[in-house]
Amino acid sequence: MSAAHTPGPWREYSFGGRQIGGPEGDAVCSMWGSVGNPEDDANARLIVAAPDLLNALEGLVAIIQKAGLSQLARGVELGQTSWAVKASDRMEVAHWAIAKATTAVDPNSVGTPQGVNQK
Repeated sequence: MSAAHTPGPWREYSFGGRQIGGPEGDAVCSMWGSVGNPEDDANARLIVAAPDLLNALEGLVAIIQKAGLSQLARGVELGQTSWAVKASDRMEVAHWAIAKATTAVDPNSVGTPQGVNQK
């Protein structure tokens, strides 16, 4: 079951505090924190980018699946570059992140796949 979210692009509005909203000014969230505080500013940028990040990840997953690379478990060699990344592991993380963002379940109840914190 997919939960609809406020369509993007999102932006930050300032009405005596920090609010994130959609293109029509629809409220997405209010933030505690100070403008100019590096961590608070970074959190605001991440929230604003959420719809774009989800869209990009869904697009990459679709391309990888169409190319038949989603089950790749040994890495891939592209030209002179050899990638030791297991696409199958990263795809599991990508599917987990998409589900966490798009399904109407408690995101804390969804198990974390191995390798989530790896880059």
